[in-house]
Amino acid sequence: PKSAIVVSITHRSPWVSKLPFRRALVYALNMEDVLKGVTQGKKEFYRVQPSIFFPEQKDFNTTAGSGGFYNNQDLNKVKELLKEAGYNGEKIVYVTNRDFDWMYKASLILADQWKAAGINLDVQFVDWPSERQIIANPEGWDMAQDGWSPRFDPIMLVGMRIPDRKETAFYSNPEMTRLFTEVNRPVSLRERQLTWAGIQKLIWDDVYNIRVGDYFEMDAIRSDLSGYRPF
Repeated sequence: PKSAIVVSITHRSPWVSKLPFRRALVYALNMEDVLKGVTQGKKEFYRVQPSIFFPEQKDFNTTAGSGGFYNNQDLNKVKELLKEAGYNGEKIVYVTNRDFDWMYKASLILADQWKAAGINLDVQFVDWPSERQIIANPEGWDMAQDGWSPRFDPIMLVGMRIPDRKETAFYSNPEMTRLFTEVNRPVSLRERQLTWAGIQKLIWDDVYNIRVGDYFEMDAIRSDLSGYRPF
């Protein structure tokens, strides 16, 4: 895969900091429709799957935490959760960009789905460097279009284990910090896999961010080259 299509959320936002609101954001989405829109419906260029690590990364690929939640659009549930959060149509700032075509297309479809679910979005288009600058601050935005390129081991997810910093979109949970400390200890692979499953479950339970699915691009090589294997 080229990347995972992801929506970052700031955990300092007056609304997105509320767990019922974050869960409503997920229940509002049909992930496959988003991925189809990005890829013109070509199945070889998208994959609906909830794991932080891609299926090709067998050591840490898991569906933990996603059952009944990921790609399970339920607008009645959204309505209940928004009511629980006390949401009454307040503006939610969603920052995106046109620099990456797949991010741009994803954000258009995501925005339509959230608006249809009753969320009042202010979609702001900026260039990619400006988007990164905006989300480095805890205020002035609620959600931002993003993508995750492959990481090969939990130890490489530096941003997710630093609490209340721009690298974690100002997320802070002592249990997440504890689990990341545990998964990076020099223990057996099986122990690390079990701990990682706990981390991913917490990512979905707490809606650390929103993972939409996998996006693929075409690779091409010269005819006189051999032995190249794409990831």
